[in-house]
Amino acid sequence: MATSASAARSEPKANGVTTAGLREAGLLRVGVLGRVPRRRLRLLALAGCAWLAIGCAGPVSVPVQPPSGFIFSQFTAPLDTRFEATPAGSKVGTAKVQFLREPFFTNLPIITWGDASLESAAASAGIQKIHYADYELLNVLYIYVQFTVEVHGD
Repeated sequence: MATSASAARSEPKANGVTTAGLREAGLLRVGVLGRVPRRRLRLLALAGCAWLAIGCAGPVSVPVQPPSGFIFSQFTAPLDTRFEATPAGSKVGTAKVQFLREPFFTNLPIITWGDASLESAAASAGIQKIHYADYELLNVLYIYVQFTVEVHGD
């Protein structure tokens, strides 16, 4: 009896309940996942972060995008889908942005350079009034991507 009384005194109590009693009742656990090794938890956390980052990695968002190949793609498509009474325009200006991205885990651009804004494309040809815009996408192995904006106007 003396041993059980001394053991009960040595365990921490919270409102008269011992941790051994909570553990036996299943209310006190080691962790949410039980006994999962720390290395596996780190790998799961890293994989979860990479999975979330892939969903946010869309570098180019356009209204019309033809299917692209895995090894090489190059296509031109319109940036605007409103074609009612659109004049052709006498001048054409271009502007481009290029980037290198990490294709395996995050698909995020690593290095980006250039300016593909409508303003810089119009300024390159001295266009005052923009009638419509197209874009050209060049993709090599999903690692090197070049996005060119082509502006038509007067």
